[in-house]
Formats: sequence, structure tokens, C-alpha cells
Amino acid sequence: MLTPRFKISQDKESLTFSIYAPFTNLSSTTILIEGDELRFFSAPYYLRLHLSGKILEDKGHYDADSNSFIIRALKEVPGEKFLGLDRVTSLLTPPVSHPDKGSVALDGSGIQEHGEGPIEYPQEDPLTWLYPQEIPSESEEDLPQENSGYGFAFSFTQVYSKLPFSNCILDISEPDSKTRDEIREERLQKEREDFSDDHYLCDLFDAPQELIDSLDKRPKNVLDLEGEFSEEEIEQMIALPKKHFLVEDYQSVYLGLLDILLAYHYDIRVTEGEHCSESGWTLCKLSATVTCSEKFNKLNHCLTSFLRRSLTYPLFRHYDLSCAVVQDVSELLLRKDPITPIVKILLDIIVILNDYDERYVFNQIYIQPYATWIQPRTPDNLNALGTALTKSMGKMTKGSLELDLEELETAAGTCAEPKADDKLNSLIQNVKRLELGSQEEEDSDDSESLDESSSDCSSSSSESSSSDYSSSEESSSSDE
Repeated sequence: MLTPRFKISQDKESLTFSIYAPFTNLSSTTILIEGDELRFFSAPYYLRLHLSGKILEDKGHYDADSNSFIIRALKEVPGEKFLGLDRVTSLLTPPVSHPDKGSVALDGSGIQEHGEGPIEYPQEDPLTWLYPQEIPSESEEDLPQENSGYGFAFSFTQVYSKLPFSNCILDISEPDSKTRDEIREERLQKEREDFSDDHYLCDLFDAPQELIDSLDKRPKNVLDLEGEFSEEEIEQMIALPKKHFLVEDYQSVYLGLLDILLAYHYDIRVTEGEHCSESGWTLCKLSATVTCSEKFNKLNHCLTSFLRRSLTYPLFRHYDLSCAVVQDVSELLLRKDPITPIVKILLDIIVILNDYDERYVFNQIYIQPYATWIQPRTPDNLNALGTALTKSMGKMTKGSLELDLEELETAAGTCAEPKADDKLNSLIQNVKRLELGSQEEEDSDDSESLDESSSDCSSSSSESSSSDYSSSEESSSSDE
């Protein structure tokens, strides 16, 4: 059966469903509304929606112009506001059920309960993003470390070990056989080795125009983050896995999402709102969550990782650019509704990675589950994360990154001072030469003027002498 594309709108009294079914069979159409569910069947289409409130049957018709069924359902409680009507995947996913009220089975359509009715989604506890820095005690350090899981909610294992191309897409070798501490140490060591002093200083002191533009201009995202989901995005959400994910460590899951959002916004900054052929590489390379199977427990660690990698791997490596990216993400998280734009971003990443060599596997274990999981969330923890991100960035320094940035800049500035002095001296000498040349030209002009005057005087004297001599001869001749 096919899942049709649909849209839902609401007013104070009712909900209106628009179900796009161009190849429908009107004679075999069945619509059932029961409690918080709407079921629609019209071969070859089947749709089952789970709403946040209860509705009552009213009326419906088929609109031949739009090839859509238009169904109006009254709200059981007039004035109630139904939430998440644009979260397509959540609407298609059956709600969580009590485990002690019947058995549960996981199939392709999500978790189905064989027993009593469903309950509402569990509420998340508020998360604390800023913790005091503490040195671990010896007893904590001696505790055995667990093997690392990865992917969404760190629930995947032994995936990379079965992929022949895992070494081409990961920065960590054999993550399935390493503890989290070993993964983190290998990541930090590789970042230190890959960091280029010359590249960093070149972008700092002689930034290309494209980098300057990335700093000065606020990018306009190709996605309409403020608007409704497009038809293509709705189709993508319909295709997402319709299941509930067991999340034990909400904080690390949110920080993994933050790491991915930072990498995405960096790419948006440097491509001026348009993706390029290397966007897939950039998205993965800047996210240690994706490329290094990293698990962050603290916001400061996640932020430091992004800043280090943004100054080590991409084409443009500028600290101010990285800070601007962090500010972009913070503003996104602080929106009244950050979930819709985040879903749009994740759907955009899915398209990018599907077209970028073997990195499609990251869609399956990271991006698609995130796009499903984030839809029914509330904005509270995301807003709190945005506030904490701004505070952490305010306390961040270049020295915190442990890349010796301040020492490099000081040394480069010291080396540049004599060159600046030499350039100034050269300029002074050139000006003096110009002044001397100008003076010589003036002297030459004066000399030429004097020579011409002397010549004129000599010529006049000669002419006068000649004239006198002629007159004298004429006079003598007449006397004779």
C-alpha cells in the first residue's frame, strides 16, 4: 500500500485534512475517525494518523481539481489546539504504549501494542547544559570503560566492522573495538597532527575575498526555514522510519544533534546559502559525532570539538568565521519553534549525503533517526541549549582549543613587524628619490633657460656688431 501525501489545518472548531490521492478508487474508499485516530483507505492508498487530541466525524468530499480528499472533522473539545500537525512522521507513528499492559512488537510501521490503548508521549525532564569542571578521582579513572556504540542514541554496534569502506569515511580506525576514551584520544591526536600552522595564519593575515564575504554577509539559507514544509519535504517525512527510539542519555543525543547543526551551518556560511559538490564532505568532517563516533557528555566538549575541526580541515579556517557559525546555530535554537527548521535541515542533509559516495550510511544510523525523533519534541530543551551555547561561547578562548593559536599569532606578528618597517623605509626612500628627481628636473630647466638667454644675448651682440661694421664700411665708402 502507498502512503499518500497529506496536509492538516485547524481552526477553533475543527480540523481539515487534505489527502492527495490521484489514483484513487472512489467506490472502495473508507474513512474512519475514532478518538485521536483517522484511518483512510482507498486502493492503492492507506493512511493512519495519530493526533494529539480527539476528533468527531463531520463531512468530506473528493476534489477532482486537486486530486485530493478533503475531510473535515470536529474537535471533541472546541478551542483545543492540536500540536504537531506538520510533523508528518510523528503523525504516522503510533504512540508509546505501557509495557505492562500487553506485549509490544516492533515492525516496519513502528511499535504496535497488543493490549490496552495508547498513552501520550512521555515528557522530557529539563536538561542542565552547564556543569562545573571537576577533575575525576582515581576511583573514577580506574572504572572499566564500556565499548563505544555510535549512531543515533549510540544504539548501533558492529556496523562499521562489516563495511569494507569504513576507513574511507571515518577518522577513527575500528571504532567497534575501542572504548570511548580511546576514541577521544585518537581523535584529539589526529586533529593535532592535521592542524596546519601555515594555512591558519594565511587565512588570518591574508584572507581571500570569499572568506571575507563569509564573515561579512549573513547567509540566506536555500531552505525556507520559516515556512511550511514543501511537498518534497512531506514526501521525505513519509519515507522516514516510523518508530520510537529508546533514549537513555538525552543530553548526549541533543549534543550530537548540535554537533551536526554546527557543521551544516558552517557549510551554509562558506557557500553563501548554496551547497556545493564538497558539502557532503564538509558536513561529515566537521562533525566528530558522525566521523569519529564521538559521544559528548558536556556542551563545552562539543563546542571545542567543532571549533578545533573547523580550524583544521575545511578550506576556510578562521576563528571569527567559526564564532559566527556558533552564533547562527544559537539563534536557530532560541526560536519560538526551532523544531520545524531543524527537521528541514536534517531532510536537506539526507539529500546531500545520499548523493555523496559511501556516506549514505550516515543517513541510516544518524540523520534519519534524528529526523524522526526530533519531530514530537518540545522546544524547551532546545531553547535552553541555545542559551547555554551563547554563554559557553562567551567564555571560550583560543587557548581553550589547545592548538597554540595565540602563540602562533604572536610569533607571526613579531615576524611581520620588521617587514612592515622595511616597507615603510622603502616608501620613504622612494619619496626622497622622487623629490630629488623633481629638484634635478627643475635645476635642469633653469640651466636650459640660462643657456637660451645667453645664446639670445650672444646672437643679439653679433647681429649688432655686424650691423655696426656694415654701417662703418658704408660710411668710409661715401667719404672716398
